Amino acid sequence: MPLLPYALPGLAPSRQFLASLAVAGLMFALIGMGKSLVYHQPVLKSGLRTLLNGGAAAGLALVTGHLAQALFGVGM
Repeated sequence: MPLLPYALPGLAPSRQFLASLAVAGLMFALIGMGKSLVYHQPVLKSGLRTLLNGGAAAGLALVTGHLAQALFGVGM
């Protein structure tokens, strides 16, 4: 789902990226909310926790990619 905005030809690349971030965040929150039903936890707390964990993982992946590119020329 988060890659869906890149399939829309009318969006500028910056808008595609922002839309992708929004969709990914929504998916993380919805997965966390669904998880709360299985583990009998508060819905919003579980959704927020999963959103924050997913966002942190995505941020770490972004930083790692930039470091790999800067240090080793990977991805150029």
